[in-house]
Amino acid sequence: MSDNTSYQKIVSFIYETGLLNRFKRSGFDFLGSGNQNISSHSFRTSIISYVLAKRLGADSSIAVLLSLFHDIPETRTGDINHFQKKYIEKDELKAVSDIADNFPELKELPEMINTFNNGESIEAAIARDADVLELIFTLKEEHDTGNHQAEIWIKDALKRLKLDESIKIAETALSVKSYDWWMDILKVNR
Repeated sequence: MSDNTSYQKIVSFIYETGLLNRFKRSGFDFLGSGNQNISSHSFRTSIISYVLAKRLGADSSIAVLLSLFHDIPETRTGDINHFQKKYIEKDELKAVSDIADNFPELKELPEMINTFNNGESIEAAIARDADVLELIFTLKEEHDTGNHQAEIWIKDALKRLKLDESIKIAETALSVKSYDWWMDILKVNR
């Protein structure tokens, strides 16, 4: 592969990942509020993974990488929500295999997606729980700004958490208002 071809593949991949800035998480259309894009979801999921991995003594680098890349297939498959999954089957492995094809820097991508989806290692379990926790945090923010339907979604999401540490974080997140952190800093009387 010529050096120019290598740079072209890198540039193409980076532009492709830019789609995740524009692609909205499709479930929010059903919720009736919120417009989170996939990139912001993946970013906060990665932050949550880092914290969980540190607390659980797992390899935070692996957990963060799994979280950072877990939605990369959606550049080609789109974000298919839980309702749509009843009717649509997406082939994430084909999507990431096509992305990684002839791209040595991404040769681990299909394995990362498989690891995330299987959830068998502690780092994969952390990344999967972080994915759900990020949804719970976002739903709580929607609830706190007036969307009471979010409460139903939160109850469903809580059932998907596997790790005790994740459950404790979710319970704590649900016991406060999503804006308490900054009001406490400013000592705002409520």
